[in-house]
Amino acid sequence: MRQGVLVVDVSNPPAVEHPVPSHIGYIGLSGIERVVKETIERRLKEVPKVESIIEEQLKVFERAWKRRTADEAIAAFMDYANHVTREELEELVVRLKNIIGRDDNEIEEVLQDFAQSLTKKLLRPLILYAHEVAVNGSPEILGELVKKFQNELKKRYMINLKR
Repeated sequence: MRQGVLVVDVSNPPAVEHPVPSHIGYIGLSGIERVVKETIERRLKEVPKVESIIEEQLKVFERAWKRRTADEAIAAFMDYANHVTREELEELVVRLKNIIGRDDNEIEEVLQDFAQSLTKKLLRPLILYAHEVAVNGSPEILGELVKKFQNELKKRYMINLKR
């Protein structure tokens, strides 16, 4: 539209006398109705696209929500593995210090790194399985596994987990 004056006449009957001079823009009720109708039609054509986007995003969200269940179970697995690892490392550090004959923090740091890496690698198949079970809709299996790991920790280490 050209620049200048635009008269929008929303009265019924029209309050602006016709013909309107050519240098003045004019839109009346029928013009407004036409613009509104065209806008609604254009928006309605976009509804299927929007519905498709919503469906896709809902699937992504559902998958993420299911994986969250697995993440909780994986945290329990990792807690268990880390407790076992920590206990075994403490014993190993004492034995190595006795063998080497010195009290060196570097030994402990190297062993900690090794143990953490080993724990993650050993639990990887279980972690992948937990994600698969959660995504496929069987989170009760994960709940059972979590209880087994927690019970084992309680038995072996007298730890009261609050998960």
